[in-house]
Amino acid sequence: MIYLINIEFKKIIKSRITIITLSLSILLIISYVAITTLGERYKYSDNVEYKGLEAIHLDKEVQLQLKGILTEEKISQIIGKYNEITNNSSNVDQSNNLTPKAYFKYWKKYSIIESLISRSYGSILSSNIDAIKELAPSDGNRFYTNKYKQTKEYINNPNLSLNNKEKNIVLDELSKLDIPLKYNYNAGWTNYYGI
Repeated sequence: MIYLINIEFKKIIKSRITIITLSLSILLIISYVAITTLGERYKYSDNVEYKGLEAIHLDKEVQLQLKGILTEEKISQIIGKYNEITNNSSNVDQSNNLTPKAYFKYWKKYSIIESLISRSYGSILSSNIDAIKELAPSDGNRFYTNKYKQTKEYINNPNLSLNNKEKNIVLDELSKLDIPLKYNYNAGWTNYYGI
C-alpha cells in the first residue's frame, strides 16, 4: 500500500501542472514580499521620507527607544510630553492639532502608544482618537483600570448578546492578562502581514 502511495505521489509531483502551480506560487510570494517591503514608508520629518528596508529599520530604531514595561507612570510621562509639545503655540494649528512639523519632529514615535491611550480613555464602543488632548499627566494612573471598566461596559452592551457564563469567561481571561503591558517593536511585522 505504501509503495502505491509513493508511486502516486511521485506522479503528482512530476506532473507539469504541479510544477507550474508551485512555480507560480513561489513567484507570487516573492512578489508580495518585494512589493510590501518596497512600499513601506517612514516619514521622519516634515520633508524627509524613507522608503523600503531603510524605512523599516528607521521605524524599528525609533520604536525601540520606547521599549520596556508600559507602566502608568510611563503613560503619565507620555501624556505630559504631549501637553508640553502642545503648550508651545508654534507646534499647533488653529484647531489645536499638532502641525506636521511638530508631529514628525516630536510626536510620531509615540503614535502607537497614543492609540493605546485613546482606546483606554475613550469609550470602548466608539473610538476617541483625540482622547489625549483632554488628559493631564495625573490621568495616567487610570490607564489599566479604564481597560477593565471598558471591558465590563462592552460585555454588558445590550446589542451584544452574551449570557452570564460568557461574560464571566471574558472577565476571567481579562484578569489573567499581564499588567503592566510590555511594549516592544512590532509595527514592521504588523505592516508586513497587513494585520
